[in-house]
Formats: sequence, C-alpha cells, structure tokens
Amino acid sequence: LFDLYAIFLRYNPEPLIRGAEFRDLRRLWHRRDESPEAAKAWQTAWAARFDVWRRKRAYDGLPNVLVAFYHHAGLRRPSRYRLTDVEDWARTLEMIGELRHLIVHGASVVSERLAELSNTPNSLTFDFVAGQPLDAKLHHLQSVECFCDQLLTAINLSLVERAIGPLPGNRER
Repeated sequence: LFDLYAIFLRYNPEPLIRGAEFRDLRRLWHRRDESPEAAKAWQTAWAARFDVWRRKRAYDGLPNVLVAFYHHAGLRRPSRYRLTDVEDWARTLEMIGELRHLIVHGASVVSERLAELSNTPNSLTFDFVAGQPLDAKLHHLQSVECFCDQLLTAINLSLVERAIGPLPGNRER
C-alpha cells in the first residue's frame, strides 16, 4: 500500500510540493522539460523531498496512508461497493495493526484499543475483550488474509473506475 502511494507520488508530485516552503521545488518541476540540466535539477531536488516525505510518512500508519492515497489519487470506493468505504478499510487496517503491534511486542493481554476496534460491524472476526488473554487464532489470521485480498481488489477496481468510469453490474459488497 505504501509502495503504491509512493509510485503515484513519483508521477504526480503536486501533493508534496504545495505550500510556500516548496515554491522553488514547484518552479523546478514546471521547468523540468526545458533542458537536461533542468531535468537533473528537478530529479535531485525531488529525490531529496521524496526521501524526507517517505521517512516521515512511514510513521503515519497504513490507515492514514490509505486515506491519503485515495484522496490524492482522486479515487473512490468501487461503485459496486455499498456496505463499506475507505474510512472503514482504514479502520480495519488500524485494527490489524494494533493486533500486530501487540503480538510483535509480546503482549499477553488485549489492549483497550484492540477491544474498542473489535466486535463491531466491520471488525472481521475480531472478538477481543480488553484485559483478556491475547489469543490470536487461525480464524483471526484467515480474516486478515481475506481482508487483504478484498482490499487489493477494491483498490484495483477503484483504479479501473478512475480510468474508465463505473463498471457495469450492481453486485454489492
């Protein structure tokens, strides 16, 4: 997801060069096709800006990256999707991230945040209760895998519909 957003920004740098502090960078971008020197100056300056952005954004978390990518790329949820939207997917990513964090850091009990994100309409099969032993089971992992597959499908459909418009059919998801 992060790499997909980075690819988008490499070809569409406008979101990262807004604001007064990037005035010189915008000038280089607008002049990049004037000469080989101008192209090289743009590439050098852009690489520096992109590296700074990437380092900072890496700590924002995938939920924020997903929302920013959809916003900056002008994407919408696929027209066939009626029950969930980008914010729901971001929340699910947050829930998966919280579970991952607890497991990686050897937590033995369910956190308040994971419990808060669990047991809701879009919580996969997450049924965690705060303070209870953290016991990730196969069905939790299966629902994460299913969500990831569906998220990639949604992104794919969003990109297709951005390019050619709504797809025929009204199968709801």
